[in-house]
Amino acid sequence: MRLINTRSRELEEFVGYNVPSYAILSHRWEAEEVLYQDMQPGQQRSSKKGSKKLNTTCDVAAREGLSHLWVDTCCIDKSSSAELSEAINSMYRWYEESALCFVFLYDVPTVALAQSVWFTRGWTLQELIAPPRAFFFDSSWNCLGDKNSLERQLSEITSIDSTIMRCSLLVSSAPVAIRMSWAAGRTTSRIEDRAYSLLGLFDVNMPMLYGEGKKAFKRLQQEIIKQSNDTSILLWATEGVAGAKMNVLASSPDEFCGHRCTTSALWVNKGFRWLDDKPFSMTNIGLSIELMLVPWAVDIYFALLDYCHCTYDCETSTGRADSFEAFQRCDTSVDSTFGESVPVIFLRKIRGSARWGRLRWGQDTHSGIRGHFLRQRHEELVFRQRLTSGEHLEHPVSQQMCTIVDYEFDRLLLFNGV
Repeated sequence: MRLINTRSRELEEFVGYNVPSYAILSHRWEAEEVLYQDMQPGQQRSSKKGSKKLNTTCDVAAREGLSHLWVDTCCIDKSSSAELSEAINSMYRWYEESALCFVFLYDVPTVALAQSVWFTRGWTLQELIAPPRAFFFDSSWNCLGDKNSLERQLSEITSIDSTIMRCSLLVSSAPVAIRMSWAAGRTTSRIEDRAYSLLGLFDVNMPMLYGEGKKAFKRLQQEIIKQSNDTSILLWATEGVAGAKMNVLASSPDEFCGHRCTTSALWVNKGFRWLDDKPFSMTNIGLSIELMLVPWAVDIYFALLDYCHCTYDCETSTGRADSFEAFQRCDTSVDSTFGESVPVIFLRKIRGSARWGRLRWGQDTHSGIRGHFLRQRHEELVFRQRLTSGEHLEHPVSQQMCTIVDYEFDRLLLFNGV
């Protein structure tokens, strides 16, 4: 790990555990930033616009008693693909282990805090969550406050629960779909970085393959599935007509945007799961997963998901509100007799095979599904009782091992005209 000495302004390299306390800078890149090559002996960097920002950050860190500083523009040799890959896989930890994080907002107060471009960038998401202490500065380096004093505003701007702001260790308690929603609407200069900037948020590692485009986000989801049985990773939706064909995994974090909540929230363990933590995995055919299926139409079923053993409860100024519908833009959800929201996805059975394809269903289907359950009220009650007691289930709900495949790659789906 390379750090800048805040007094000499020179780079120093540290290996292993021999790393001093350091400050870290979070910012939006501007024109003429000081790069790694500019920090080499004999190079002139004072003429670059970014040198003022670098020097001021060093001064602020030194005043806080910190002898070293990390800045992404000049502490990484981006000409080395191996070093860049290592840095990206380590970056969340570097922010998490920093003594102080300085967030520089070059467009404030020209624009309001909530309108700063810093909140729209992909990389700054981890830079907001990971540091234990972060201070925000405007373009003149006036301190606007820290994460604690700005907690409410930051939560409203980002839709990230204030408890996560206070303690990044709680990140892993948030369902995958919720964490994905935090990245919805954010942008990066390179397509692949939308995935790479989320590695630390999900505590996964993977090699950087610039040039792979949107495949990077699919690889990220596959890595998450390898170490998590949270089925909320399937709770995404695309814009389009009801019945449209969908792939197994989302193509970008934007498709999880329906899970955003702007109020303070808690994930509460209900002590009830559909399938007792059954594992699922990606195979060379598709997603192999055991699901609870309810028939809806000819060859069409909706599958009940457990949503990571949690519900999403909102806090308001008047007290606790009802359970928040965290499934606004997934296919739909049912609550009725179950007494809690249950997210679902729609699947179509591929005749003559054990494969399934995913379908998009509109929000107007919500009342239809609710009626479908109410018409079979007796079966529902029996279903829940037997599910809780571990007995075998009967029609109309069935427990099946399914292989969900991508439409665009599966010839069997095309052959059957699905």
